[in-house]
Amino acid sequence: MKLIRLKWLLLMAAVLLFFTAGTVHAASYYNMTPPKDDGRYLGWDKNVSGEFDFLKPFTPNLVEFDYHVYFLGALAGHTNQLRTGDTVHFDSTVASVGERRIVNFNDDTMLYDATGGKGSHLLEGNTSGAPGIHFFQADKPVKFTYDGFTKEFDTSWIFVGFNDAWTGDNDYNDMVLAVKAVPIPGAVWLLGSGILGLVALRRRIFSS
Repeated sequence: MKLIRLKWLLLMAAVLLFFTAGTVHAASYYNMTPPKDDGRYLGWDKNVSGEFDFLKPFTPNLVEFDYHVYFLGALAGHTNQLRTGDTVHFDSTVASVGERRIVNFNDDTMLYDATGGKGSHLLEGNTSGAPGIHFFQADKPVKFTYDGFTKEFDTSWIFVGFNDAWTGDNDYNDMVLAVKAVPIPGAVWLLGSGILGLVALRRRIFSS
C-alpha cells in the first residue's frame, strides 16, 4: 500500500515538474530592460503593455542577512556601485554579466551612483527613503540569457532596478541585480530543533 502511494506521489511530482517547466519565461537583460529609445523600461508605467507582465513591482522585507547577488547589467553613462561603506561589491564599469557575490546587507549597504554622488540604502526598500531603487519579482521562473551568461531564476529571486542620480527618467535599468537570501544550512535547523526538543523535555520533567 505504501509502495503504491509512493508511486502515485512520484507520478504527480513528475507531472507537476513537466507543467512548470513549460511555463519558464525566457529573458535577457535587453529583453527586461531595453535601451531607452525603444520606449520600454523595467520600471514604472513606461512598460509596453503585456511585454513584461511576468515582472511585478513589490516591496520586499530585506533584513540584515547574507544574500546571493548576481550582476545582470547596466544601462547608464554614470558609474554605479553596490557597496557597503567603502567596500565596493560591484562596479558597473568593470563588473561582468553573471558575476556573483555573497553580500551581507546591513545599514551601510547601498546602491550608489558614484558619478552623481547619491545612494539608496537597500534595507530601506522601495520607500521615500530610497527613491533610486525599485524591486521586482517574476510570477514564473525566468531563464535569463545575456552576454554569454545563462541562468534560470525561480520566483524566490528579487530583481533590483537602480535609477542612477534619481534623474526622474524612471527607467530603473541603470544597474540591475538579482538577489536571493543565502539559505540557512540544514545542520543549523537540526541543531535548533534539537535545542527546542531539549527545552520542551526539560519543561516536561519539571512540570511532572
